[in-house]
Amino acid sequence: MEIRKAAPSDNGAARDLVRVSLATFGIEADFDHLDRAIGLFGTFETGNSVELVA
Repeated sequence: MEIRKAAPSDNGAARDLVRVSLATFGIEADFDHLDRAIGLFGTFETGNSVELVA
């Protein structure tokens, strides 16, 4: 397994994972507001301290 820093190309997969996970609880993802940290995952605009991909 390789662990590396997240890249912009990881954003879609991260959003899909969260969208599907939340949907199992009947919750709609809000990547512009409530789930913004995931919405910006792997981008240069993210304020997240650590973003790792395995």
